[in-house]
Amino acid sequence: MLLDRVIKLKNEILAEFPKDEYFNNFEATLDDKIVLCNWEVYEKIFQNLDEKAWQILKEKSKKHFKGSRVNNWKEPFFNHLNEAFGYSYLLKMGFSDIQYIEDLKKKNASVPDLKCKNDVGELICEVKTINTSKEELEQRKKLVAREGFDSKLNKVFIEKLESTILQAKTQISNYNVDAQKLVFLIIHYDDFFVIYNDEYKTQISLYLKENFENEVVAFDIHQLRHEYIN
Repeated sequence: MLLDRVIKLKNEILAEFPKDEYFNNFEATLDDKIVLCNWEVYEKIFQNLDEKAWQILKEKSKKHFKGSRVNNWKEPFFNHLNEAFGYSYLLKMGFSDIQYIEDLKKKNASVPDLKCKNDVGELICEVKTINTSKEELEQRKKLVAREGFDSKLNKVFIEKLESTILQAKTQISNYNVDAQKLVFLIIHYDDFFVIYNDEYKTQISLYLKENFENEVVAFDIHQLRHEYIN
């Protein structure tokens, strides 16, 4: 697969931030099959965006390119790139007129990411990424053998899941309280190899049913790690 839009984004970032090291020797890193596979997933998703949405996504991601998180380089940058997964989900579900919401402030709160239409009316979508925990990132840096992961999601993850959904709901309501609402989640588990993927999905689905029964929350698992593609 040609990385057409990925390369264009990379070139624009290098032009704007020539001293930043993130995309140094980018082409050489693609010799690593895992790195190439990760960028191919992004390219496939990027291709689903219409030209206007693609331009907005690039500008948003570049705006946050210099942001960082301890032990997880460029996390804010990838959080915004992940909005393309939400756009693609809406497209797949048959919504029309998918657009980015202008980055304006309303009632002193951040606006949600996307709006679209179906037979019922307007739907507002906020895309959130739940990233690897601070504790897990610190463990990975130690590069020492340790016990495997638990098949049960811990309390810290569940609390983060809940707070993320509630924040997204607030953003949507601040923009249009009467519209249909969709919270789309990209989830990066601490379990790097997602050994318990089925168990985690079942637990999350059950939690959503019990706690957000009347809400529309969709989630997807994309273990695309920044540490793999930097």
